[in-house]
Amino acid sequence: MSAATGHVAGMGSVASSPRDAISGLKANVMVCARVRPLFGCGAEGTSQCVITAADKKRIVLEDPRHRELPKEFPFDHVFDSSVTTSTIFKTHVARGIDAAVLSHVPCTVFAHGASGSGKTFTMQGIEGQPAEPVVSGNETGLIPMCVERIFKRVTSDMMVTMSVFEIYQEKVRDLLAQSTDQQHAGPGGGGRRGVGSGSQPALLDRDGGFRDLKMLEDSLGQVTIMGLVEREVTSSGELLQAYEGAISLRAVGSTAINQQSSRSHCTLQIQVQKRQRNAPAGAPVASSGRGRRSGLSFHEQKKVVPMGRIMLVDLAGLEDNRVTGNVGGALRESTAINTSHFALARMLWALKKNRNVPYRNSKLTRLFQNSMEPSIPLPAPPMVLMLVTVSPATKRFQATYNTFSAIQIDYKTISAEECEGIREEAVAAVARDREMIDVDDDDDVDAMSVTYEG
Repeated sequence: MSAATGHVAGMGSVASSPRDAISGLKANVMVCARVRPLFGCGAEGTSQCVITAADKKRIVLEDPRHRELPKEFPFDHVFDSSVTTSTIFKTHVARGIDAAVLSHVPCTVFAHGASGSGKTFTMQGIEGQPAEPVVSGNETGLIPMCVERIFKRVTSDMMVTMSVFEIYQEKVRDLLAQSTDQQHAGPGGGGRRGVGSGSQPALLDRDGGFRDLKMLEDSLGQVTIMGLVEREVTSSGELLQAYEGAISLRAVGSTAINQQSSRSHCTLQIQVQKRQRNAPAGAPVASSGRGRRSGLSFHEQKKVVPMGRIMLVDLAGLEDNRVTGNVGGALRESTAINTSHFALARMLWALKKNRNVPYRNSKLTRLFQNSMEPSIPLPAPPMVLMLVTVSPATKRFQATYNTFSAIQIDYKTISAEECEGIREEAVAAVARDREMIDVDDDDDVDAMSVTYEG
């Protein structure tokens, strides 16, 4: 990844690539596309391919109804279906991990795309089993590779802590704390989505579900998740085992196009820092396997402790509810997911335009605030890799086109009229979903609202 320019790019010309348009960000953002194999698309694998990687920086998408009018989309890099996850890691991720561990430069990697396009496969590996790091070829995900790399780089005077949480219908839920409590609960400690008898009451809401953790800014302007458990780990195996236990509690469901559809945005956050002999109050020191809770006294944490933070995010997929067949609770989940994706697009568009960034529009955009615009001094710009995953199948053309179109909102120079049309379409898409839902209370309405700021 090359260094960001550090000042706002000119707005008068059309960008030739996502990097040209986003070069004014404080973060060094790369936007890459990954095309999944056609044979891996289930029943859709029998259909024709509508995607061609014109070169390593462009994708050509053919509308099956109008193949004489192909559409071209630029990216910083295009990984066709023959490229392994290992190659992606070596060429676009490894250096970011090294910088985070050795130079305390934040590194964020997240996968974005439609449901069933390969996001979880890319991030976690085959069948979402991250605790198996020694897997050949394309079956290993970026998460186990990153974890292995971290522990190859840390030294004996460094400490590694981890947190795992999901954003589910605009609620932040601590998966690591809950999985740890279920392990301590022993037999009868709860099922996959249940709550164990040994769970701490502080983790639960009034209905016995996950408690919604608050996102607040500390005295340094950094966004902090209040009460999030940070657990110290000493090996890659220990971290991956804890992560596997945590994501087993992630919200998943079945739709017409994906039998194991992620219903939440799931984040593995890893922090690396020098181990201090006399750690100040509030420093992330975990004295037991159950970890400690962060943010309990965040207003007092005024001293900047050099720390490398790595965020690995598996986003829930964009969904067209006219195709997925979602109803009831699944439809409510899908609407919340799509709304957060629209907020993400708006955030990146505002950053590129040097506008006031609406981070507070969504918990997802709030999560990325530290990475996009850090409030503390850093030795280099944060590194952010956005992997856009797509299916080449004819039957997934509309989903692929919608994904690419959303990305282009963020990166190409558009007129005010085009921008207004995009906004109207985004609001209309959410409105179509909401018309299908029997909303029970005002809180649900707020969770599914899209807010646009000038």
